[in-house]
Amino acid sequence: GVAFAIVVNFIAILSFTSLDQTFRFFNADLFGMSQRQTGLVLAFIGVVAAAVQGGMIRPLSKRFGDSKLIRVGIAVQSIAFGLLVVAPRFGMWFLFVAGAVLAFGNGLTQPSVSAFISKKASASEQGATLGTSQSVASLARMFGPAFGGFLYGEIGPRAPYVAAALGMALALSAAVRLFDAPTSA
Repeated sequence: GVAFAIVVNFIAILSFTSLDQTFRFFNADLFGMSQRQTGLVLAFIGVVAAAVQGGMIRPLSKRFGDSKLIRVGIAVQSIAFGLLVVAPRFGMWFLFVAGAVLAFGNGLTQPSVSAFISKKASASEQGATLGTSQSVASLARMFGPAFGGFLYGEIGPRAPYVAAALGMALALSAAVRLFDAPTSA
C-alpha cells in the first residue's frame, strides 16, 4: 500500500497546487476581486484547514482509519474543485463555500497520507519511505503550479480546476487500493 499511497499523494498534490498559480488570476478575471479580497478567501481556507488538522483529524483517524480518510478527503477535494468551476455563476460568496469544502478535504487527506505511509513502512525503512514520499510531494508542488498556469493561459480560467477535479478523481481511483492494517482487539 505504500507505493499506491505515494502515487495518490503525488496526484492529489499536483492537482491541488494548480490553485497556487491561478487562484489570484481566477478571482481577478472572473470576480473582479482585489488582492486583499483574494487574501481573505485564502486566509479563510487556511483557518478551515487548520481547524480540521488541529481538532478533527485525530478523532476521525481513530474512528475511521487513515485509508478511509484519504479516500473521503480526495473525493471531497474533487467536489470542491467542481464547485470552484461553477462559482462564477453564484458569486463571490460561493468561493468561501468552495474554499471551505476544499480545505476540509485537504485537511483530511494530507495528514492521513503521511500517517498511512508511516504506519505501513517497516521500522527499518520508515525514514527512507517518508523521505521518498516527501520528495515525490515536492515534485508535485513544483509541477502543479506550472501545469495550472499553462492550462489557465492556454484554455481559460476554469481549466485548471476542471483538471484538478479530474486529477482528484484519478487519485481516488488509486486510493481505493489503500487499506489500513487490521487492529487487534
